[in-house]
Amino acid sequence: MNKIITFSIAAYNIEKYIDKLMESLLEKDLLNVIEILIVNDGSTDKTASIAEIYQKRYPNTVKLINKKNGGHGSTINTGISLATGKYFKAIDGDDWVNTEDVVRLIKKIKDINIDLDMILTNYYICFESRSRKEENLENLIHNKRYNAKDLFNLVKYIGYHNIIYKTDLLKKNNIKLDENCFYVDTEYVIYPMLYVNNILFLEYKITCYRMGLEEQSVNPKNRMKNIKHSYIVSKSLLDFYKKVQKNLSNEKKRYIKTRIYGMLNWHISAILMFKASEEKKSELINFDRLIKYYSEEIFLEMGKSFRIVRLMRYSKYRLYYFIVWYKQIKNNIKKFFKR
Repeated sequence: MNKIITFSIAAYNIEKYIDKLMESLLEKDLLNVIEILIVNDGSTDKTASIAEIYQKRYPNTVKLINKKNGGHGSTINTGISLATGKYFKAIDGDDWVNTEDVVRLIKKIKDINIDLDMILTNYYICFESRSRKEENLENLIHNKRYNAKDLFNLVKYIGYHNIIYKTDLLKKNNIKLDENCFYVDTEYVIYPMLYVNNILFLEYKITCYRMGLEEQSVNPKNRMKNIKHSYIVSKSLLDFYKKVQKNLSNEKKRYIKTRIYGMLNWHISAILMFKASEEKKSELINFDRLIKYYSEEIFLEMGKSFRIVRLMRYSKYRLYYFIVWYKQIKNNIKKFFKR
């Protein structure tokens, strides 16, 4: 039987989490219609040995792919290249799925029997405190199909966890993410959008996105440690936009720019996490010049959209030390009241 969907798991040192993820996917009604690729990214713990047990137990559903460590992007690239399911869903190894809604999703895909470029769903953010909140795509109607123009007029932000792509769309258009790098989820939600036009929205909450782990790349300490990665991704996105902007519809252009703004601002905010210094000030100025070099349009619009960028440019970066001091005081106050 042809597989309806491939779940590609980015697996790096997830021995503590893999059982919960696999158990949420291995529902008996799903075994014949889903493919699970566990892409082991050079783990040094028991991830591979645990994955082997699942592969032996469910040989027609689970495949273990062992590879050298290459980062999150490399696991997605590998998953795309090996996927055989009609649709492709990337999942981080410390997350899990809402089994009941995955069953509903598969049934819906079977029932509609239409080729879609992308399926959008909602998801949960699940905190280590055991609380969770819903992340819903607003303004969209359940079980309604959209074209790209209508979708991007309604939705400004589509996240990594919202997306299921048609596998052939990724393969045929040679979608590749940066390797040896964090923060490539922004590339994943931008690059394929050039080719997306036929979209279905389902209100199901598929992914349970785990938040609150110290080792996660979004942790402030890790953002500082991996700041070169956010620079690499920012540069890749700017280069991408420079190459494709003339071929974009107004709607896609607006959406892609908004997502790129978010990544650029993410990198700027990471620079501002460091202790103020002339070195970091120069890094900030050079990054701003890089934005202007690649796209005067994005450079000008960022100045309108982000107050801190606007203030620093207006003051010719004389306010840099004050802004760092202010942000650190603000963060310390937040930490104090969270105790």
